[in-house]
Amino acid sequence: MKFGKLLQRSVKLSFAEWSDKWVDYKMLKRLLKDMRRHADADGGAPEGSGMSLAEVLARNPHEVAFFEALRAELVKVKTHYEATERTFAAEYEQLMRQFEEVQAAGMRYSQADTVAIVTRLVRFYMDLILMENYAVMCYCAFGKILKKHDKVTGHRTRQRYMMAMVNPQPFTHYPLLLKMLHYTEAAYLALLQFMPEASRHLTPHDASRLAALHSMKGESHATKVDVEASTVQVGADGRPALAAPVEPPAPSVGRNVFSEHAAPPDAGYAYGEGGAEGGAGGAGGDDD
Repeated sequence: MKFGKLLQRSVKLSFAEWSDKWVDYKMLKRLLKDMRRHADADGGAPEGSGMSLAEVLARNPHEVAFFEALRAELVKVKTHYEATERTFAAEYEQLMRQFEEVQAAGMRYSQADTVAIVTRLVRFYMDLILMENYAVMCYCAFGKILKKHDKVTGHRTRQRYMMAMVNPQPFTHYPLLLKMLHYTEAAYLALLQFMPEASRHLTPHDASRLAALHSMKGESHATKVDVEASTVQVGADGRPALAAPVEPPAPSVGRNVFSEHAAPPDAGYAYGEGGAEGGAGGAGGDDD
């Protein structure tokens, strides 16, 4: 599936109130189309001028417009992610307190109340999947649009921009979110140990939505792996080096039944400059 279609699918499965919080990928593509149409008129650096890439980009009004729009999208995603993480963290703490109450009460806790908490855990887990998918897909959107930019212009901005501007953002590595996903699932499994029948009270809607979210999660993570693999980071020794992945702790209770398993942009950085990357725009065709 092309990236643009995958992004649309993610938006459709997510919360309606998040619809304007995603990276506006279509808008950024339109700016690149304008840039392509005006390429001859805009021109480039005079041959032999010795200008840096940042200076070359700053001379081009369409490049300036593109990177200003990219910065605005980055700030938007960062702001939304941080606010959502705070909201979900508060709900997570409340859910964990309820879970501890159920554990302390044991079989004295009513079946109806236990079923209600199990249902709430599952639905909160689905909310967390949506939040993780938002983070993954927005990260991929920046990598994909920069790949397109470099393919259109012949410049090599993607690696530097991703490393300097995108990779430090809270939606790129998210240990708190991974912790919430892990312990929400562990709480669900623990409740099922003394009331297995609680899982049968999930509605068909919840079950089908959870399956759709798992499918979406698999596709989005595969896309992120592709983006990370083609955005090579260079270590101090000059050799390619990939950042170590942030992994959640291994489930402590039972088997995993849900799925296969925490700085604002630098105001002084506007354009990518330098850094070797495998060809203009990376390898492969136009994946939309």
